Amino acid sequence: SMENFKGSIELLHEYDKAKRQRLREQEDIVDRYQSQVDSYLLKVAQKTLTNEEKVLLAEGLQVVNEFERIADHADNICDRAREMYKNGIRFSTSAMAEVDLLAEATEEILGYAVQGYTERDGSLAERIDPLEEVIEIMVELLKIRNNETVAYKHLTLTTKREGVA
Repeated sequence: SMENFKGSIELLHEYDKAKRQRLREQEDIVDRYQSQVDSYLLKVAQKTLTNEEKVLLAEGLQVVNEFERIADHADNICDRAREMYKNGIRFSTSAMAEVDLLAEATEEILGYAVQGYTERDGSLAERIDPLEEVIEIMVELLKIRNNETVAYKHLTLTTKREGVA
C-alpha cells in the first residue's frame, strides 16, 4: 500500500503506462490479500477466544482493511494522473510542490502508523495527530486558493467576452 501511494505520486509527476499497470496489479494483489486475511480472521473469530485474542483479532481486521483502503486511494490518484495525462493537463511547479509536501506528510503518517502497529508503540500516534492537522489546514488552504483561481479565471473570461478587458 505504501509503495502504491508513492508510485501514484510519481505518476502525477510523470505518467508512465507501464508503471500504472504495475501499480494496478499490486492493488489487485492487496485486494486479494485483504479478502484472504479477512476470511481467515473471520474463521478464527468463530473459535472460543480470550478477550485479549478478540482485541488482537479486531485490530488485525481493522489494519488489513485500512491498508486496503490506502491502496484504493493510491489507485484513485493513479486514475487522476491518467486522466490528466490523457487531457494534457499538468500541475504547475508550485502546485506540484504542494502535492509533494502533502504526500511527504502522508508518507510520514503512514510510516508512524506502521511502526506503531508493528512495535505496539502507541506513543507514535502522538506524532501523527499534528501532521494530520497540518494536512487538513493545507488542504483547506489549497481549496481556497483553487476556488480563488477558478473565480479569477471565470471573471477574466467573462469580462473578455463582454469586451471589458
